[in-house]
Amino acid sequence: MFKNLKSLFVVEEENGKQVIKHREDLAAGAPLAITLEAAIEGAIDALPIPKVMAYQLHENCVQPGWTTEKFVRPAHKLVVLHGDEVPQPEVMVLGLTAGRETQGHRFEAKNPFVSIKDADSYAQQMESEGAVIPGFAARRAEIVRQLEAAAAKEGLKPIEDDALLEEVTALVERPNVLTCTFEQEFLDVPQECLILTMKANQKYFPLLDAAGRLTNKFLVVSNIRPADPSAVIGGNERVVRP
Repeated sequence: MFKNLKSLFVVEEENGKQVIKHREDLAAGAPLAITLEAAIEGAIDALPIPKVMAYQLHENCVQPGWTTEKFVRPAHKLVVLHGDEVPQPEVMVLGLTAGRETQGHRFEAKNPFVSIKDADSYAQQMESEGAVIPGFAARRAEIVRQLEAAAAKEGLKPIEDDALLEEVTALVERPNVLTCTFEQEFLDVPQECLILTMKANQKYFPLLDAAGRLTNKFLVVSNIRPADPSAVIGGNERVVRP
C-alpha cells in the first residue's frame, strides 16, 4: 500500500483505459537544453532534403576550420531561447553553439547582427532590425498582397499558381514585387509557351487581362528593396527576351 495518496496519479492510455501510477515510477526529467538539442536534431533529420552539402565551420564551433557539417546550405547562426534566457548547458546543433544572436538580410539589415531579446519578440525584431520576414505564412501573405496590389494598379490579374507561390515564398526573405514588361510582338508566340518559361525558368508571375489572355507585363518577386529598382527591373526584362 502507498503511504501517501498524493504520490498517485491517473494516466489515460490510448485504448481509453485509465491506469493509476506512482510518481516514483517516473524517471527524473532531463535538462531542458539536452531535450531541446535532441528535438532540434530530430526536426532537422526529418526535413525532406534530397541532397545535402558538406562544409567546414570557421567560427563558433569546436574546431574552427576542421569541423565538417552537412546541411542543405551552410548554417551560420543558431538561436535557442527559453523565454528570454539561453538554455544551459549550451545547446549545440550543426556544429554551432546556440545563443541569442543571429543575422538579418545580407544587404538591408540595420546592423550585421540581431540580438533577440526573447522568443516572443523574434519575428518582430527580425523584421524591424534584420529586414526579413522570418515566418513562411506571413511572408507568403505579404507576397500575395503585393502581387494583387501591383496587378490591380495595371488593371490586370496575376496568374494563379499555388506551387509557384510556395516556391517563391521559400526563395526570398524580404519580398518586393516589381512590374516588368516585354515587347508586344512576343505575344505572337503561343501564350502557353511564354507562361511556361516565365514560371518554370524565371519564377515570374505573368499578368492576364480580364479575358484570361496573357499580356506583355509580368511580376517579379525580388529579395531586395532598392530606392531605385530600375536596374532590377531591367535585368529581369532582359532575360525574357529571345
